[in-house]
Amino acid sequence: ILGRICTRPCESKCIRGEVEEAIGINALKRAAADFGKYTEDYSIAAGKKERVAIVGGGPAGIMAAYDLRKAGYKVTIFEALDKLGGMMAVGIPEFRLPRAVLAKETDIIKKLGVEIKLNTRVGKDVKLEDLRKDYNAVFIAAGAHQGKSPGIGNADIPGVIDGIDFLYEVNTGGKVPVPDKVVVVAGGNVAIDVSITALRLGAGDVRVVCLESRKEMPDLNEEIQQAIEEGIKVGNGWGPKRILAGRGKVKGVELKRCLACYDKSGKFSPVYDENDVRTIDAGMVITA
Repeated sequence: ILGRICTRPCESKCIRGEVEEAIGINALKRAAADFGKYTEDYSIAAGKKERVAIVGGGPAGIMAAYDLRKAGYKVTIFEALDKLGGMMAVGIPEFRLPRAVLAKETDIIKKLGVEIKLNTRVGKDVKLEDLRKDYNAVFIAAGAHQGKSPGIGNADIPGVIDGIDFLYEVNTGGKVPVPDKVVVVAGGNVAIDVSITALRLGAGDVRVVCLESRKEMPDLNEEIQQAIEEGIKVGNGWGPKRILAGRGKVKGVELKRCLACYDKSGKFSPVYDENDVRTIDAGMVITA
Protein backbone atom coordinates (compact mmCIF):
# COMPACT_ATOMS: atom_id res chain seq x y z
CA ILE A 1 0.00 0.00 0.00
CA LEU A 2 2.77 2.45 0.89
CA GLY A 3 4.51 1.71 -2.40
CA ARG A 4 1.44 2.95 -4.24
CA ILE A 5 0.03 5.88 -2.26
CA CYS A 6 2.72 7.32 0.01
CA THR A 7 3.48 10.97 -0.82
CA ARG A 8 7.14 10.21 0.06
CA PRO A 9 8.23 13.56 1.53
CA CYS A 10 11.45 11.82 2.58
CA GLU A 11 12.61 11.72 -1.04
CA SER A 12 12.75 15.53 -1.21
CA LYS A 13 15.27 15.46 1.67
CA CYS A 14 17.32 12.49 0.48
CA ILE A 15 21.05 13.31 0.56
CA ARG A 16 21.55 11.17 -2.55
CA GLY A 17 19.71 13.92 -4.40
CA GLU A 18 22.78 16.11 -4.01
CA VAL A 19 24.74 13.65 -6.18
CA GLU A 20 22.20 12.69 -8.85
CA GLU A 21 18.65 12.01 -7.67
CA ALA A 22 16.87 10.79 -4.55
CA ILE A 23 16.61 7.09 -3.85
CA GLY A 24 13.20 6.03 -5.20
CA ILE A 25 12.12 4.38 -1.96
CA ASN A 26 8.45 4.48 -2.94
CA ALA A 27 9.04 2.72 -6.27
CA LEU A 28 11.39 0.24 -4.59
CA LYS A 29 8.72 -0.69 -2.04
CA ARG A 30 6.16 -1.17 -4.79
CA ALA A 31 8.55 -3.33 -6.84
CA ALA A 32 9.42 -5.44 -3.79
CA ALA A 33 5.74 -6.01 -3.02
CA ASP A 34 4.78 -6.73 -6.63
CA PHE A 35 7.70 -8.94 -7.64
CA GLY A 36 9.49 -10.05 -4.47
CA LYS A 37 9.10 -13.49 -2.91
CA TYR A 38 8.68 -13.80 0.82
CA THR A 39 6.95 -15.94 3.40
CA GLU A 40 4.27 -14.36 5.56
CA ASP A 41 4.86 -14.69 9.30
CA TYR A 42 1.63 -15.28 11.19
CA SER A 43 3.27 -16.28 14.47
CA ILE A 44 2.19 -14.48 17.63
CA ALA A 45 3.68 -14.19 21.09
CA ALA A 46 2.36 -16.21 24.00
CA GLY A 47 -1.31 -15.45 24.47
CA LYS A 48 -2.25 -12.78 26.98
CA LYS A 49 -5.56 -12.59 28.82
CA GLU A 50 -6.13 -8.87 28.22
CA ARG A 51 -8.61 -7.90 25.51
CA VAL A 52 -8.41 -4.73 23.40
CA ALA A 53 -11.22 -3.10 21.43
CA ILE A 54 -10.27 -0.99 18.42
CA VAL A 55 -12.77 1.54 17.10
CA GLY A 56 -12.14 1.88 13.37
CA GLY A 57 -10.66 -0.40 10.73
CA GLY A 58 -8.62 2.14 8.79
CA PRO A 59 -4.80 2.39 8.66
CA ALA A 60 -4.34 3.28 12.36
CA GLY A 61 -6.81 0.66 13.57
CA ILE A 62 -5.36 -2.07 11.36
CA MET A 63 -1.76 -1.39 12.44
CA ALA A 64 -2.75 -1.24 16.10
CA ALA A 65 -4.54 -4.57 15.69
CA TYR A 66 -1.51 -6.08 13.98
CA ASP A 67 0.99 -4.99 16.63
CA LEU A 68 -1.26 -5.92 19.55
CA ARG A 69 -2.14 -9.33 18.12
CA LYS A 70 1.53 -10.10 17.36
CA ALA A 71 2.22 -9.28 21.00
CA GLY A 72 -0.36 -11.88 22.07
CA TYR A 73 -3.37 -9.76 22.97
CA LYS A 74 -6.94 -10.64 22.03
CA VAL A 75 -8.11 -7.92 19.64
CA THR A 76 -11.50 -6.95 18.22
CA ILE A 77 -12.02 -4.27 15.55
CA PHE A 78 -15.37 -2.45 15.37
CA GLU A 79 -15.79 -0.95 11.89
CA ALA A 80 -18.80 1.11 10.77
CA LEU A 81 -18.31 0.30 7.06
CA ASP A 82 -18.88 -3.06 5.39
CA LYS A 83 -15.16 -3.45 4.70
CA LEU A 84 -11.77 -2.79 6.25
CA GLY A 85 -9.43 -0.07 5.03
CA GLY A 86 -11.12 3.17 6.03
CA MET A 87 -10.21 6.01 3.67
CA MET A 88 -7.95 3.62 1.74
CA ALA A 89 -11.12 1.78 0.71
CA VAL A 90 -13.63 4.61 0.34
CA GLY A 91 -11.46 7.70 -0.18
CA ILE A 92 -8.66 6.67 -2.53
CA PRO A 93 -9.71 5.73 -6.10
CA GLU A 94 -9.05 2.22 -7.30
CA PHE A 95 -6.72 3.47 -10.05
CA ARG A 96 -4.40 4.66 -7.25
CA LEU A 97 -4.87 1.68 -4.92
CA PRO A 98 -6.24 -1.51 -6.52
CA ARG A 99 -8.73 -3.24 -4.23
CA ALA A 100 -6.89 -6.54 -4.66
CA VAL A 101 -3.78 -4.98 -3.10
CA LEU A 102 -5.80 -3.53 -0.23
CA ALA A 103 -7.58 -6.84 0.40
CA LYS A 104 -4.32 -8.79 0.41
CA GLU A 105 -2.82 -6.60 3.13
CA THR A 106 -5.94 -6.25 5.28
CA ASP A 107 -6.35 -10.04 5.17
CA ILE A 108 -3.15 -10.33 7.21
CA ILE A 109 -4.86 -9.33 10.46
CA LYS A 110 -7.64 -11.82 9.77
CA LYS A 111 -5.06 -14.59 9.45
CA LEU A 112 -3.53 -13.48 12.75
CA GLY A 113 -6.85 -14.11 14.48
CA VAL A 114 -8.10 -10.56 14.97
CA GLU A 115 -11.89 -10.54 15.44
CA ILE A 116 -13.56 -8.10 13.04
CA LYS A 117 -17.06 -6.71 13.45
CA LEU A 118 -18.11 -4.87 10.28
CA ASN A 119 -21.21 -2.68 9.90
CA THR A 120 -20.87 -1.87 13.59
CA ARG A 121 -20.83 1.82 14.47
CA VAL A 122 -19.68 2.61 18.01
CA GLY A 123 -22.17 5.00 19.57
CA LYS A 124 -25.04 3.51 17.61
CA ASP A 125 -24.76 -0.27 17.31
CA VAL A 126 -22.60 -0.63 20.41
CA LYS A 127 -21.96 1.81 23.22
CA LEU A 128 -18.49 3.07 24.07
CA GLU A 129 -19.33 2.61 27.76
CA ASP A 130 -19.92 -1.11 27.13
CA LEU A 131 -16.57 -1.47 25.37
CA ARG A 132 -14.84 0.13 28.36
CA LYS A 133 -16.53 -2.42 30.62
CA ASP A 134 -15.90 -5.48 28.45
CA TYR A 135 -12.32 -4.76 27.34
CA ASN A 136 -9.13 -3.93 29.18
CA ALA A 137 -8.35 -1.10 26.77
CA VAL A 138 -10.07 0.79 23.95
CA PHE A 139 -8.10 2.29 21.06
CA ILE A 140 -10.02 4.92 19.09
CA ALA A 141 -9.04 5.22 15.41
CA ALA A 142 -12.25 6.73 14.03
CA GLY A 143 -10.65 8.37 10.98
CA ALA A 144 -11.38 11.63 9.21
CA HIS A 145 -14.22 10.93 6.80
CA GLN A 146 -15.53 14.48 6.63
CA GLY A 147 -14.54 17.42 4.46
CA LYS A 148 -14.67 21.12 5.24
CA SER A 149 -17.16 23.60 3.86
CA PRO A 150 -15.51 26.31 1.71
CA GLY A 151 -17.61 28.92 3.52
CA ILE A 152 -18.77 30.74 0.39
CA GLY A 153 -22.16 31.72 -0.95
CA ASN A 154 -24.49 29.01 -2.36
CA ALA A 155 -22.20 26.19 -1.21
CA ASP A 156 -25.22 24.19 -0.03
CA ILE A 157 -27.22 24.06 -3.26
CA PRO A 158 -27.72 20.94 -5.42
CA GLY A 159 -24.70 20.30 -7.61
CA VAL A 160 -22.13 21.30 -4.99
CA ILE A 161 -20.50 18.29 -3.33
CA ASP A 162 -17.53 17.76 -1.05
CA GLY A 163 -14.64 15.81 -2.59
CA ILE A 164 -14.57 13.21 0.18
CA ASP A 165 -18.31 12.61 -0.17
CA PHE A 166 -17.93 12.35 -3.95
CA LEU A 167 -15.18 9.73 -3.71
CA TYR A 168 -17.09 7.84 -1.01
CA GLU A 169 -20.13 7.52 -3.27
CA VAL A 170 -18.01 6.34 -6.20
CA ASN A 171 -15.93 3.89 -4.15
CA THR A 172 -18.95 2.31 -2.46
CA GLY A 173 -20.67 1.62 -5.76
CA GLY A 174 -23.10 4.51 -5.74
CA LYS A 175 -24.35 5.94 -9.01
CA VAL A 176 -22.82 9.38 -9.32
CA PRO A 177 -24.04 11.16 -12.45
CA VAL A 178 -21.66 13.87 -13.61
CA PRO A 179 -22.59 16.70 -15.98
CA ASP A 180 -20.52 17.76 -18.96
CA LYS A 181 -18.80 20.60 -17.08
CA VAL A 182 -17.21 20.04 -13.66
CA VAL A 183 -15.12 22.46 -11.59
CA VAL A 184 -12.95 21.15 -8.75
CA VAL A 185 -11.91 23.73 -6.16
CA ALA A 186 -8.49 23.01 -4.51
CA GLY A 187 -5.16 21.61 -5.63
CA GLY A 188 -4.19 18.77 -3.31
CA ASN A 189 -4.28 14.98 -3.61
CA VAL A 190 -8.04 14.74 -3.13
CA ALA A 191 -8.69 17.41 -5.77
CA ILE A 192 -6.60 15.62 -8.38
CA ASP A 193 -8.16 12.24 -7.56
CA VAL A 194 -11.62 13.81 -7.78
CA SER A 195 -10.91 15.49 -11.13
CA ILE A 196 -9.60 12.31 -12.76
CA THR A 197 -12.52 10.31 -11.35
CA ALA A 198 -15.06 12.81 -12.68
CA LEU A 199 -13.41 12.71 -16.11
CA ARG A 200 -13.47 8.91 -16.19
CA LEU A 201 -17.14 8.93 -15.16
CA GLY A 202 -17.94 10.81 -18.34
CA ALA A 203 -17.53 14.55 -17.73
CA GLY A 204 -16.39 16.29 -20.89
CA ASP A 205 -14.78 19.41 -19.38
CA VAL A 206 -13.09 19.14 -15.98
CA ARG A 207 -11.25 22.12 -14.51
CA VAL A 208 -9.20 22.32 -11.31
CA VAL A 209 -8.87 25.81 -9.80
CA CYS A 210 -6.64 26.45 -6.80
CA LEU A 211 -5.06 29.29 -4.86
CA GLU A 212 -1.52 28.02 -5.21
CA SER A 213 0.91 28.47 -8.05
CA ARG A 214 1.94 25.29 -9.85
CA LYS A 215 5.07 24.99 -7.70
CA GLU A 216 3.08 25.52 -4.49
CA MET A 217 0.41 22.91 -5.20
CA PRO A 218 0.48 20.34 -2.38
CA ASP A 219 -0.06 17.35 -4.67
CA LEU A 220 2.71 15.30 -6.25
CA ASN A 221 3.89 16.79 -9.53
CA GLU A 222 3.51 13.50 -11.41
CA GLU A 223 -0.14 13.22 -10.29
CA ILE A 224 -0.82 16.75 -11.52
CA GLN A 225 0.91 15.91 -14.79
CA GLN A 226 -1.20 12.78 -15.11
CA ALA A 227 -4.37 14.85 -14.73
CA ILE A 228 -3.21 17.31 -17.40
CA GLU A 229 -2.28 14.48 -19.78
CA GLU A 230 -5.77 13.01 -19.36
CA GLY A 231 -7.27 16.34 -20.45
CA ILE A 232 -7.94 18.17 -17.19
CA LYS A 233 -7.32 21.93 -17.19
CA VAL A 234 -5.56 23.39 -14.14
CA GLY A 235 -6.03 27.06 -13.23
CA ASN A 236 -3.53 28.36 -10.69
CA GLY A 237 -3.86 31.51 -8.59
CA TRP A 238 -7.65 31.57 -8.31
CA GLY A 239 -9.94 31.14 -5.31
CA PRO A 240 -13.71 30.70 -5.08
CA LYS A 241 -15.73 33.84 -4.41
CA ARG A 242 -19.20 32.33 -4.70
CA ILE A 243 -21.12 29.56 -6.39
CA LEU A 244 -23.37 30.79 -9.17
CA ALA A 245 -26.90 29.44 -9.03
CA GLY A 246 -29.80 29.29 -11.44
CA ARG A 247 -33.20 27.79 -10.74
CA GLY A 248 -31.95 26.38 -7.46
CA LYS A 249 -28.92 24.51 -8.79
CA VAL A 250 -25.34 25.14 -9.83
CA LYS A 251 -24.65 26.97 -13.05
CA GLY A 252 -21.06 28.02 -12.42
CA VAL A 253 -18.51 29.46 -10.01
CA GLU A 254 -17.16 32.99 -9.62
CA LEU A 255 -13.42 33.17 -8.90
CA LYS A 256 -11.16 35.89 -7.54
CA ARG A 257 -7.45 36.30 -8.16
CA CYS A 258 -5.17 35.04 -5.38
CA LEU A 259 -2.06 37.23 -5.14
CA ALA A 260 -0.27 35.18 -2.48
CA CYS A 261 -1.03 32.07 -0.42
CA TYR A 262 1.45 32.50 2.42
CA ASP A 263 2.82 35.34 4.51
CA LYS A 264 6.52 35.98 5.12
CA SER A 265 6.62 33.46 7.98
CA GLY A 266 5.23 30.73 5.74
CA LYS A 267 1.79 30.69 7.37
CA PHE A 268 -1.19 30.06 5.10
CA SER A 269 -2.72 33.51 4.75
CA PRO A 270 -4.12 34.10 1.25
CA VAL A 271 -4.33 37.62 -0.18
CA TYR A 272 -6.86 38.35 -2.92
CA ASP A 273 -7.57 40.98 -5.53
CA GLU A 274 -11.35 41.22 -5.08
CA ASN A 275 -11.66 43.26 -8.29
CA ASP A 276 -9.97 40.69 -10.53
CA VAL A 277 -12.72 38.12 -11.02
CA ARG A 278 -13.78 35.54 -13.62
CA THR A 279 -16.56 33.03 -13.95
CA ILE A 280 -16.61 29.44 -15.16
CA ASP A 281 -19.74 27.59 -16.26
CA ALA A 282 -20.33 24.32 -14.44
CA GLY A 283 -23.07 21.82 -13.74
CA MET A 284 -21.18 20.48 -10.71
CA VAL A 285 -18.72 22.08 -8.32
CA ILE A 286 -16.63 19.74 -6.15
CA THR A 287 -14.87 21.31 -3.17
CA ALA A 288 -11.77 19.55 -1.94
